[in-house]
Amino acid sequence: ISGDLMKLPAGNVSMAVGAEFRKESYKDSPQAGLSSGDVVGGGGDQQEVSGSRRVSAFFGEFSVPVFKGFEALAQFRYDKYSDFGNTTNPKVGFRWQLSPEMVLRSSYGTGFRAPTLPDLLQPISQTNTGSSWNDPYYEAKVGNCFDDRGEPTSNFNPAYCQAQLTVKQGGNPDLGPEKSKQWNIGLIFQPVRDWSASVDIWQIKMRDQIAIEDPDDLLGTFIADYLANPDIAYDASTAKLSTAGKAALNGGATRGNIVRDPRTGYLDYVSAQFNNIASFA
Repeated sequence: ISGDLMKLPAGNVSMAVGAEFRKESYKDSPQAGLSSGDVVGGGGDQQEVSGSRRVSAFFGEFSVPVFKGFEALAQFRYDKYSDFGNTTNPKVGFRWQLSPEMVLRSSYGTGFRAPTLPDLLQPISQTNTGSSWNDPYYEAKVGNCFDDRGEPTSNFNPAYCQAQLTVKQGGNPDLGPEKSKQWNIGLIFQPVRDWSASVDIWQIKMRDQIAIEDPDDLLGTFIADYLANPDIAYDASTAKLSTAGKAALNGGATRGNIVRDPRTGYLDYVSAQFNNIASFA
């Protein structure tokens, strides 16, 4: 719905409002071979998942001519999610016609993005790291996979030494929404009808960005905390855990994405599920 609300000396106050209602559904039904985990390279035991949610929204925009050539703008959007509650995000700005050839514009607003249903519910599947690693828990408990010459020791086990270790990836039901704040200011110059140039400055600050971290980066960062030579590029045949590092790992040191097998004490898998991983500006 749009139209003029009233008339001011500088022009008409105009508005536009709208509403949105929708239902989202998601279902993933792996074939029987995948669900049983019997397919080699099939990503492990993948179970059927499903879910749905309802979303309603109301939004509006207003344009107010404050004085000749200057227009104030105001927008808002209200969203209500059955699984994430509600949020209101405004935006304000202006457009100032400085001269027939030049316009100054600016705006400020906030943003919100709920995780998609696949972000939340996608079946957990199994893969491997892209690079070869020594399981740090195995080396801390059993001993070094390689000697100082880079030759395999009697402790060498291909399941844990110079191996592409297990990674699990998929949806994460504990995800939170992304939130942002952004502003911009710009100048438009149009000296003739068919040619214009513009300069804009903008900034976006985002919190809790939803993404998947590289499992090799996660594992490499974790292992580096316990190496005797963390400043040297990792090589499975030469990297060595420090004495203090082995003690810490045997004591149960871990990190959120690094999951230890409670039965063996070795690395179970690196978790590379969707996560709220970062804030940036």
